[in-house]
Amino acid sequence: ASDIADFYILLPASVQGNGDLKLTLLKEDNRAAYSYELRSLEIIEESARDFEVVSVPEYVSAGAAFGVLVETNKPDVRLKVQAPSSVIPASQEVVLKETGLHVIEFRAGNYASAVPMIFDDGSRKAEVTIRQIIEKEPDEVYISSGDEIYIDKEYAPYDYFFKWYISQRVGNWYQFRPSYQWSGFRVARPEVIRHYTGLLNKLRVPYAWQVEGRTLAGKRINPDLETLASPMFRGKQAHENDGGYYYWQHFLYQGVFSDMAARNRPYGGIFAKHRPIYTDHGTFIHYDPYGVKDMADGARKLVENFRYSKGESSRHTGPSTLFRYLYQAGYNWLGAEQMYGPEEIILSSLRGASRAYSKRDYGTLHAMQWGSGPFTDPKHSLRLYMSLAVAYMHGSSHMNTEEALWLDEYANDRYSQSGKEHLYAQHRVLDFIETHTRRGELKSNVAVIQGRNDAWKSFGRGSLWSQKGDKWQFNKATESFDLLKVFYPNNIVDGCGPNGWFTSTPYGTIDILPIEAPQDVMNKYKAMVFLGWNSFDESDFLRIRNYVFDGGTLVLTAAHLNAELQPDQPAKFPTNDAVIREMLGDNYKALNGKTVIPYGSGKIIYFPQAAYPAESSLRSQYEETMRELATETVNKELPSGWIESAPSVGFTVWDNKDHRTIYLLNTDWQSAEQQHTATFVYNGKKFPVDVRRYHIETVHCANGLAINPGSNTTDILSINKEGNSWKVTVQNTEKDTIRCFNAETGTTTTVVLDSPSVHVITVGY
Repeated sequence: ASDIADFYILLPASVQGNGDLKLTLLKEDNRAAYSYELRSLEIIEESARDFEVVSVPEYVSAGAAFGVLVETNKPDVRLKVQAPSSVIPASQEVVLKETGLHVIEFRAGNYASAVPMIFDDGSRKAEVTIRQIIEKEPDEVYISSGDEIYIDKEYAPYDYFFKWYISQRVGNWYQFRPSYQWSGFRVARPEVIRHYTGLLNKLRVPYAWQVEGRTLAGKRINPDLETLASPMFRGKQAHENDGGYYYWQHFLYQGVFSDMAARNRPYGGIFAKHRPIYTDHGTFIHYDPYGVKDMADGARKLVENFRYSKGESSRHTGPSTLFRYLYQAGYNWLGAEQMYGPEEIILSSLRGASRAYSKRDYGTLHAMQWGSGPFTDPKHSLRLYMSLAVAYMHGSSHMNTEEALWLDEYANDRYSQSGKEHLYAQHRVLDFIETHTRRGELKSNVAVIQGRNDAWKSFGRGSLWSQKGDKWQFNKATESFDLLKVFYPNNIVDGCGPNGWFTSTPYGTIDILPIEAPQDVMNKYKAMVFLGWNSFDESDFLRIRNYVFDGGTLVLTAAHLNAELQPDQPAKFPTNDAVIREMLGDNYKALNGKTVIPYGSGKIIYFPQAAYPAESSLRSQYEETMRELATETVNKELPSGWIESAPSVGFTVWDNKDHRTIYLLNTDWQSAEQQHTATFVYNGKKFPVDVRRYHIETVHCANGLAINPGSNTTDILSINKEGNSWKVTVQNTEKDTIRCFNAETGTTTTVVLDSPSVHVITVGY
């Protein structure tokens, strides 16, 4: 945190009309009252009539319930509500007894555009408009910010913030993140918390509570689950416990201060709650850096620690690739903290772990002001957009911008140029989310195996399990994950940005899959590749055997059949090697050089060296094998629609029955170029696609036709072939030109949509 902050002074009701206003700031008479300098003074004015319509949604999904936020400035306001048949109010007349914020509830009908609503108190009519009711399948994708960290939970200042958040469309989710350190908030009063969660519930806005407890003064800022409960509550959220128990490495025992902190911190927050560890070789915070015996013990202790400090939290966010261990500890939802490390790599690890543990939803937290600067650089807001877009494309169900849309650490607020640029980035992604359905399942043809007891975390190159001693130093097993650059060439595997955050995807996406994944998950991949540490377990290789037999391809070295648990000892084969002999042959110990072994309908590419892929004796050959396999999988996708490898173009592919959606992103923020060109390949035909900044490009493929919209808010609902033509259903919110790629003739036609609607167009040969 910086030493720059803002604060608010409410003007009394008696201050009216013209005249001078005198503010006197008094320094408190105590030693803790530090001197300060006033940098700026702003007067904020807002309308305060008997009632104000604070916010109406821009877009509403057809058939969905929604709310309109209203403020009253006197008691007993009676409002009549008028609306067309496309929106149905819960009541046509409401009485708002108390002053303050209220929600008037509605339900949307079918598609409509420019939907008017009138609120009438008898002396004034306020007319507002919903821009569009959207035909949209429920996909439960959300975006938010944690800017409420800057606001004390007293009604007057919090009302002002809440109105800003909802009216400025900061998100379709609300993230509570209390903090004494940033806002002076000390006590969570249940009646205050319930007031705002009640509003969110009526607005149909989901919310989570990010548990805080870094300061003694803030030990009472987290309410209980009963206070937070409502149909929209999604759980308490812990943050960076993977840091406390692994990668931070800077928490040292400080005597009574550490004792007090351990006693007063909440479970399930940041700075994981853990009793000091007293040993004959020192006293430690979080973990004993001399306490791990071997690789299996390291994994076991990490999970035990995560579970110990979890408390009531069901959600966790952090920037490391330790997601499988957090799931093992009992978390139901995990998020990757982005804008620190390599985004595509970390999301691939989160996605693989989520698939292995049958978690449909996972998310991202975007630490936009902490991993790079300056905030006022226009490319800073561009990187925020790119990070949010990568998250959406890679399957995030909840993107939370950590904060800095209201205010950053250096007092660049929402009124500043940079503040507006960052809110624009947020809006671009929110508009996309609210006007598109993310259909089906993300397609990854290759899985990189995260082995049993693996200690790789991506985020930094500290010692394994944060242990002291030479044997725990970063080694060739963990370095072998550097070979992920075959798939994600521009990522810096151990980077802490912004260079290396974003990458082109020459072969599409891959998943980093924990080896304990069940059989049905393994069987989704065309190839599986071992890189880092793996402790041999027969049950793992029985599933892998079945995977290969049914047509999969496996790549590994002898080091991945390791029964040795000490990280500094040579790899050794297990004694119970029946499944290995079945897969590799009885002579597997005598093999020399790369060997391709057919097995059932699949094959095994085996390197018999007891070495890891990062070692010089193997690296180039292993990387070439990975490229060959990835190319094989791509060639099989070309008839169905794919993107050729191109610099500065990242893409993901989502399949839903016969409808394939390809999302493309310009991953270049450094240059002055505003767009790059990708090549879309479909059934042997090639078509150029412009990939613009601040834009998720989409290509929709089905039945031999592909559609490429121009607008950020145009979605393709269906493509059906009828004889020698196609019926295409398109939904747009503004004038747009769509391009139609005919995969049978190789021709491109354009269609202009002059007005917002759900259009059914015919595309012929």
